[in-house]
Amino acid sequence: MSDLLELKNIECRYQQHVAVQDVSMHVKQGALICLLGPSGCGKTTVLRAIAGFEPVLNGEIILNGVTISRPGYTLAPEQRHLGMVFQDYALFPHMDVNANIAFGLRNLPAGSRKEITARMLEVVGLQGLGGRYPHELSGGQQQRVALARALAPRPAIILMDEPFSNLDVDMRERLSLEVRDILKSQGTTGILVTHDQHEAFALGDQIGVMHEGRILQWDTPYNLYHEPASRFVADFIGQGIFLRGTLLTPDTVQTEIGVIKGNRAYDWPSGAQVDLLVRPDDIVHDDAAPMRAEVIQKAFKGAEIMYTLRLPTGSKVLSMFPSHHNHAIGEQVGIKIEVDHMVAFRC
Repeated sequence: MSDLLELKNIECRYQQHVAVQDVSMHVKQGALICLLGPSGCGKTTVLRAIAGFEPVLNGEIILNGVTISRPGYTLAPEQRHLGMVFQDYALFPHMDVNANIAFGLRNLPAGSRKEITARMLEVVGLQGLGGRYPHELSGGQQQRVALARALAPRPAIILMDEPFSNLDVDMRERLSLEVRDILKSQGTTGILVTHDQHEAFALGDQIGVMHEGRILQWDTPYNLYHEPASRFVADFIGQGIFLRGTLLTPDTVQTEIGVIKGNRAYDWPSGAQVDLLVRPDDIVHDDAAPMRAEVIQKAFKGAEIMYTLRLPTGSKVLSMFPSHHNHAIGEQVGIKIEVDHMVAFRC
């Protein structure tokens, strides 16, 4: 399948500041991708360049085989046939839901507008609410209206800029899964920009982690978590700590918690000093284990409890226990190490 959208080494600047540098990516029809990173990393600038709101100083943006951005040329946003879903929903307060959804259908006959609007209300689960006004809806319902409005003209791609950030945590995660289902059911290609990895993991088939204007790793959520390509990605994705160790063989590291043998080999010399990434799921609760650790912090998360544990050496690790294992601060607990994915960085 050919690419629907391609970015070739694009660069964007704000005056003398380089906001995006040498960014390339390929997006196929029906794919859901995310640009993930901290504030100021350039992810929104990439989205704005795709939308036609920002020019590119170098590189090229190609949509359906046609160049829509290159140095000195930017096809107008309204000619790109892209849908936008914004952080603040951008609904028209004086229009009811039906009118908001039908806004981009003004050139169609009245009967077609009504039919498409009714279908979009059903797609986003808001049947019967077409006569309400935005202020009468919850935040989640308003976001569904914004999505329906963006989907109604059947755009080539839906662009979403931090669309769930105004919602509470539970609603954010639930709605991101719902939006994924909606876009997949419609066969619509989507690009999400977010700083929240839970949103990115819930929605994205592929994720590009950005830092300082560049994409550091383009991968699946699973690989970003278990096989981070850089220390920044390892720090940014998930939770974990680094333990200092010594490389014994290409796939074996001596650490203060014992010798750890992993699933990958490194080409550093024997004796090299490394930092080993240890995730909460690498530290397993086991009352019968000889290794003990002291509970120094705990965070209840419903089905699980995140414990911060102090090892006998003084180092700290994180571990997720089933919530019925409710240990007190200061208590000694048994743990064992199960590092299925070894990730190390040379010191």
